[in-house]
Amino acid sequence: MAETAYQHWINSLLDSLEWKLNTYALSYEKPKALAEQIKRLSDFYIHKPREHSPWDEDFCKIAYLAYYHPLNAIRYYALMDYISAYSFPKIVELGSGLGAFSAAFSQFAEADFHFVERAEVARDLHKSLSGERAHWSAELRQDHLSGALLALTFSHTENIAIQRWLPHCEHVLVVDPATKEDFGHLSHLRQKLIDSGFEILAPCTHHQTCPMAESKKDWCHFSARYSVPQKLRLMEQYLPWQHHEPAFSFVLASKTYKRKVPKGYGRLIGNPLKEKGKFRQLYCNGSERVFLTALKKQVSEWPFRRGECLRIHSHERKASELRIRSLDNVDKY
Repeated sequence: MAETAYQHWINSLLDSLEWKLNTYALSYEKPKALAEQIKRLSDFYIHKPREHSPWDEDFCKIAYLAYYHPLNAIRYYALMDYISAYSFPKIVELGSGLGAFSAAFSQFAEADFHFVERAEVARDLHKSLSGERAHWSAELRQDHLSGALLALTFSHTENIAIQRWLPHCEHVLVVDPATKEDFGHLSHLRQKLIDSGFEILAPCTHHQTCPMAESKKDWCHFSARYSVPQKLRLMEQYLPWQHHEPAFSFVLASKTYKRKVPKGYGRLIGNPLKEKGKFRQLYCNGSERVFLTALKKQVSEWPFRRGECLRIHSHERKASELRIRSLDNVDKY
C-alpha cells in the first residue's frame, strides 16, 4: 500500500515537472539533453560548493526541474519515516528552492508553510508548480520562527548561518547529502544543538558523543526504500553517478518535544554486512562504535534494515561486537 501511494505521488510530481520542461523544448523523452544540463549544474557545485545556486541560468532551472527536485523529494519522502511521529503545524523552510521538502511532507501531514528563498527566480518557479497556499519571503526574520520548525534541506550556504537563529528556534530539522564531509558539519551542529538545550529527536537515541564523528570510514546516513522512477534512471545513463537508493543524513531537534523512542534503544545506521559465517550491522546506542552481530549457525536469517530502532536485552560483548544468540534477544521499536 505504501509503495502504491508513493508511485501515485511521484508520477504526478513528474508529470507536473515535465509540463514545465516543455517550455524549454525539453521532456523526459530526451534524457541525454537533460543530462547535459544536470552535469553542468553538478560541475558548478563541485567547483563552487559554497555559492548560491545560479538560478538565473537556464541550465540550473532545467536541472532542478528534471532531476534534482524529484530526487530530493524522494529523499524527503523517505525521511518522513523518521520524523512523522512528531507534529509540526508550522514550518519555515530556509533555502526552499522549488519546494521538494513540502511536496513530500504534505503527503503525510498538514502544515502552514513559510518558504524563505532569496532567489526570486526559484520562488516564482516554485509558486508556478505549487497549488498550496503558503507564505513567501526572501529573507528569514526572527518573528517567522515563533512556534515553528525551522527546516534546512540541502542548503549549504544557509547551514553556515544557522547558529545565529538557534536561540529563537523551537524545533530544528537539518538534512544534508550523505557525504562524509557534510556529516562532519552535521555532527558539529548536533553537539551545538545539545549544548543549546535542544532534545535530539532523531535519528539519535542518545545525547552522548556521536561515535561516527571521528570515524575515518563510517558516517550516519540513511537511504530511500522507494524505487527511483525510470525517467530519472534514463538520465543517469548519461551521468557519472547513479542514485539507486537516494541517501541523506539529518538531525531533528526540539526545545519542547521529548524523544519518543524509549531509553535503551539504539538505531541501525549501516546496511547488513555480508561476512562468512556471521551477520554484522553498525549499531548506534551511545558513544562507542559497535556492531550488532550474530553467528549464522545460531541465527539463520537477518531481518533488520538500516534505520530501525532496536533494544538488545541479551548479548555477549566481543570487542566492538554486541553478539546475540537469537532474534528473541532483540526488540524492535
